[in-house]
Amino acid sequence: PCSGITISDSHKGLPCISIRCGRSSSEERISAQVQESMSFPGTMAHILMMTATSGTNFELAEKFAENARSKGHGTEIIDLAEIDLPMFTIARSKSEDAPDVSDLVGKLTDADAWIIIAPEYNGSMPPTLNNAIAWMSTDWKQFRDMCTGKPVGLATHSGGGGAHVIMAMRQQFSFIGADVIGRACLSGRDKEANPETIDAMIDNLAR
Repeated sequence: PCSGITISDSHKGLPCISIRCGRSSSEERISAQVQESMSFPGTMAHILMMTATSGTNFELAEKFAENARSKGHGTEIIDLAEIDLPMFTIARSKSEDAPDVSDLVGKLTDADAWIIIAPEYNGSMPPTLNNAIAWMSTDWKQFRDMCTGKPVGLATHSGGGGAHVIMAMRQQFSFIGADVIGRACLSGRDKEANPETIDAMIDNLAR
């Protein structure tokens, strides 16, 4: 019989598990590198949730963040409604009144992956999301560097099911160079967000 399991000294920079058996002085050391079900700091990701509206879509962002934190990942939620960017126009983008979006661009650039959460508006994306993309894309090279190859997951809480906004976001973020994963999370008044979908999306994005 085994007398206990303890965490021992690190092996190649990662914690190891020591299993002590009752009548033996030997220890079986199992490297965490081959324990796929275990998460250690070397495999952690920083996942940024960006929600186009407050309310139920912000709550959905919090569910994703809670799941990611439970796995040891770093998280941040950006609420575009709270940022309240002015409506983009070419004239305003060239004026002294143009908003500084460098902090927003910096956070998106530094994140390892994004989850974009938005409700369906008239069969497409809400104005807040389109507007933020327009402002960030004024510096096209910086914008492409920010987006190219970025793993992106899509989610929605919508009254009409949300399939159209998922398709619109998939087209938009694929066009700007992001790597949009196939699985998406759709929820609404009559359909709760599937915890298994949230879990699978976090695991996929954190690879």
